[in-house]
Amino acid sequence: MSKTYSAGIVTAYGAAKRAGYTGTYEDFCRQQAEYAENAQAVEQAKQDAQTAKDQAQTAKDDAVSAKNTAVAAKDDAVSAKNTAVSAKDDAVSAKDTAVTKAQEADASATSAGLSATSADQSARSAEQSAQGVSGSLAQIQTNKEDISELKADFNELDDTVNGSTVDIEYVKNQYVATGGAFTPYNNWSRTNFIPVPNDGGGVRYTLTGRASSYCAFYSDASESSYLRMFSINKTDGIPYREQTVPDNARYFVISNYTADIATFTYLNPPQLEVGLVGKVAELDERVTVLEESPSGDTVPEIILPPYAVAVVGHEFNMYTENVVICKNLNDYIWAWKMLPYATQYNQYDDRFSVIPATGSERTYTLSLTCVDKINGATLTSASMSLIVVSDSAITGKKMLMIGDSLTAAGYSAYEIQSVLSENGVESLGTLTATPWIGNVQKSVNIEGRGGWGAYDYMHTASKNGNTNAFLNPSTNLFDFSYYMTQQGYSDVDIVMLNLGTNGTEDIQRDVEAMGQIISSIHSYNANIPVVVHLTPPPATQNGWTYINHGAGAEEFRLKTLAMVKAQIEAFGNKQSEKTYISCVYGCLDRYHDFAYKEVAISQRNPFTVTRQIQNVHPASYGYYKFADVYWGMIEHLLS
Repeated sequence: MSKTYSAGIVTAYGAAKRAGYTGTYEDFCRQQAEYAENAQAVEQAKQDAQTAKDQAQTAKDDAVSAKNTAVAAKDDAVSAKNTAVSAKDDAVSAKDTAVTKAQEADASATSAGLSATSADQSARSAEQSAQGVSGSLAQIQTNKEDISELKADFNELDDTVNGSTVDIEYVKNQYVATGGAFTPYNNWSRTNFIPVPNDGGGVRYTLTGRASSYCAFYSDASESSYLRMFSINKTDGIPYREQTVPDNARYFVISNYTADIATFTYLNPPQLEVGLVGKVAELDERVTVLEESPSGDTVPEIILPPYAVAVVGHEFNMYTENVVICKNLNDYIWAWKMLPYATQYNQYDDRFSVIPATGSERTYTLSLTCVDKINGATLTSASMSLIVVSDSAITGKKMLMIGDSLTAAGYSAYEIQSVLSENGVESLGTLTATPWIGNVQKSVNIEGRGGWGAYDYMHTASKNGNTNAFLNPSTNLFDFSYYMTQQGYSDVDIVMLNLGTNGTEDIQRDVEAMGQIISSIHSYNANIPVVVHLTPPPATQNGWTYINHGAGAEEFRLKTLAMVKAQIEAFGNKQSEKTYISCVYGCLDRYHDFAYKEVAISQRNPFTVTRQIQNVHPASYGYYKFADVYWGMIEHLLS
């Protein structure tokens, strides 16, 4: 009967013969079979295979989470997610290979387990990259490239498990001297730091060349972490040495005469080549670096003002989406909290809401916390002061509202003048708004000009059919003293600036103009409180009829939030200078506070759907919510 030769066993038999083995090929094969049939080794292989299966399932779950997170992300993040899914599939394949070969190659099963661990870590790195897309696309690209490299190395590792050879790399003209130091020495070579298992097993090093070899264990990849040496001298008749790995050893270095190529194997499990373990360790280290590297905006940013004012009996809202920058709000848990617990409040899916009760007047701390949906860890939080004031009667006061089309609509000014203050606060202005209140058209004076920003008020004589009543022709600049004189106003009790929506194309320029306007007002009278209303967000753009400032709804929301952030930085802590902010941007429901209309689904489809018909102009009830916020500032500053 002809003999059946396995390439791997023939190579191992040849190495054994060169090392002094005297038995026949059949004896060698029988001995190898006995190793494989060893009950302890087989049980170890089964446990390792089960570990590989569990780790692969974990990798699958993490990759699915990464996929769900990356659905709304950019193309780069999608690529990163797909790469992670591929890595997961490779891990499953490696696990299946390990199960199949468990009884014939313990090392293969163990290697497959290590491979599944690397794939699991790759999937988690891909998930982190996908979550970071909104903050740093450049970093995501880097992570994607690193993951691609890991996949290639994973495939190489899989090839190694299935029989290809990995060589030990040497540094020439050095050897391991007493004390573990790397010392120059011609014609000798040493290996790099080789990771070793620390599982109660050992290492076997066989000298195949001339006379001797010097080897050492280290606790980390540095000469200073030297633990213990041992040597092999072939003249003493011992063809190999078996050494137990010290408890705290993590690396092993071999040095020998350059012409000698040594064989180095692990014991328990047997026959596991050092190159394979070294490759696994290298992948683990690279994945760890990738996981710990910044992936851009992996943590959402919460933008809260330093303070806001709520009025007893009037609902105060903070919509979570309006104060957060992140790709997908639903990827996180959001927790609002108002302390101390002196008044009842509600946390809905979309917002914080409170209607302060009589007797609850005081200053509270309102906080928003972002929690990881997977592990429950707190990612970030922010807090603000919420000042609750009484709804008291105010009489004999004058207000001036300077703004854009949101002011020109007249709803908020009329609500304050005629409803909330019951004509106790008069609205001044050279323009007259005519809002429809129910079926009755009302009128109210304002300074609202559609399409205008702060820079326009500061420098422009006329725009969109409106002239600038504040522009002094002698200076061509906003001049509040000039305005008051021209209109015959003796004084005003409060000025409100509702600007920002039309200034998002150059936020810095527009915020600087707001500061110049405020300076002009205070040059006239330093005691006039000026309130900057933080710019509200747009609608969700569910069918709006034109694109605002060249931006879609989400892009424009981020622009208005950038304006809010700049306004808070410029004016948020200037109460001592009679400059204030109001939390208008937090109170508006982007989904339900805008007008809707039943329209055909498309030109060819007669069925109807409900679509928003405005982009930045809310329905009347949206304006009334603005008025509640304005009224809070009036009560706080004038009562």
